[in-house]
Amino acid sequence: MRRFITWVTIAALAAAAVTQWQRVKELGRQVLSKGTTEEMSVSAEANKALVRRSFEEVFNQGNLDTVEEIFAPDYVLHDPTSPEEIRGTEGMRGYVSMYRSAFPDLQQTIEDQIAEGEKVATRLTGRGTHQGNSLASRPLATE
Repeated sequence: MRRFITWVTIAALAAAAVTQWQRVKELGRQVLSKGTTEEMSVSAEANKALVRRSFEEVFNQGNLDTVEEIFAPDYVLHDPTSPEEIRGTEGMRGYVSMYRSAFPDLQQTIEDQIAEGEKVATRLTGRGTHQGNSLASRPLATE
């Protein structure tokens, strides 16, 4: 008799867990159908557009006034070719200026972008003619 009660209890708990899981899944579907996915995709698209602006306006065109619009004051760039992190808008201005003085005709073309929420991954091709030694103290990765 005890085994029977134990098995009944386990079966009842399993059924309750499955029922709760189905309720949670349905609630998730309802929340997503009420626009959460739209907001997320808009956010992801807006973030991709911001990254595109950083390459097109800041790096390609050399518009340093746009740095404050695009980068946060506490922005940190982790560039594996740089011995130190690039910090803040002033650090970013210096970083871009260094690249633009070494490669005045720099053109970075975005090949692919993938975004999810706040994260954006970008694959790009950079082209330019080296005109100075601004980057001589920093080894650059080459393709």
